[in-house]
Amino acid sequence: MDPLLDCDGDGTLDACQELDETSDCDGNGLLDACELLDDPSLDCNDNGTLDSCDVDNATSDDINADGIPDECQCLADVNGSGVVDVDDVLIVISQFGLGGSADMNLDGIVDVFELLAVLEGWGPCPEP
Repeated sequence: MDPLLDCDGDGTLDACQELDETSDCDGNGLLDACELLDDPSLDCNDNGTLDSCDVDNATSDDINADGIPDECQCLADVNGSGVVDVDDVLIVISQFGLGGSADMNLDGIVDVFELLAVLEGWGPCPEP
């Protein structure tokens, strides 16, 4: 960390900044503003908050528990084609009542949750 830097623009040099839950939501001893400046990919939904904090604070869902906010993924695109379409529905139907790659919430069974997720996500996946 540059001792003359003020990443969050609050007028206090980062080296002198008191860390709290607002300035360091993940408690790793680094200002979140500096982390985001160094690596913007840590905020996939571009809301100014670290993705890990979005998930920890439940401001973003993470049904597959991978630490990435669901709005930054296209979980319903079961076959990874970039589009949620009939192929994804067919995969869900073929695995319905079983476990498998279509188990988006990792509860061990492909069920109505996954079918509804595919229908809700229908169409092209958003750009990451």
